[in-house]
Amino acid sequence: MEDNRRKKLREELDFYINKVIELETELKEAEKCKYYRVAIWGSKRMSPDSKYGRMAFEIARRMGWEGIDVVTGGGPGLMEAANKGLKEGQKEAKTKAKAVGLNIKLDIGEDPNVYLDIKRLHPKFTSRLDEFFRMSMVFVVMPGGIGTLLELFFAWQLLQEFSSAKQPMILVGTEFWSGLLDWMRMNPLKLGLISPKDIDIVTVTDSVDEVVSIILQDHARWLSGCSLHMNSNQ
Repeated sequence: MEDNRRKKLREELDFYINKVIELETELKEAEKCKYYRVAIWGSKRMSPDSKYGRMAFEIARRMGWEGIDVVTGGGPGLMEAANKGLKEGQKEAKTKAKAVGLNIKLDIGEDPNVYLDIKRLHPKFTSRLDEFFRMSMVFVVMPGGIGTLLELFFAWQLLQEFSSAKQPMILVGTEFWSGLLDWMRMNPLKLGLISPKDIDIVTVTDSVDEVVSIILQDHARWLSGCSLHMNSNQ
């Protein structure tokens, strides 16, 4: 009896997982060429007034001025800095950008920061990661801890698998990230577990101007592709 119950539960779970995948695919197609969003990830423990907090603020401010949405985890620290920067950029924006926060439901009761236009609460890290990847065209990764590394490697693995997407992933802070890249080259790459092109997916920089330039170039590519897509459907 218990085995039958487990089997039924497993079948029911499989049904809902497949349904979620189906709905996510439909939603992504429905939003195609409607939104261009940049994910900015980073530590909740690093002050918005820190060096990297100021960089997150400035990157997001310039996104806001360009009318490009910014998606963060919606919490404090570098996430708050980015959302605040987006709001500042909105003041002189060419078009209205949105600050989107994908919050996670935690027992510690962490509140969303006050600079969000759109808040979405996720019950699990996995669903939150899926939405980050579905929503975002570019991934900007500031210094952070295990949560930021989880987001980084999740997106990195998907970009490796779907290399045709050519979505930019930018690591901000050479001092912070260089050790990780050295380890990737000295261990997984040396053992043949990854290829050189997998490491080439990421760009490491200390320049806000370079980050913005990469994003704006990709945005122009996206607009061009959307123009072709719209014309082909007419």
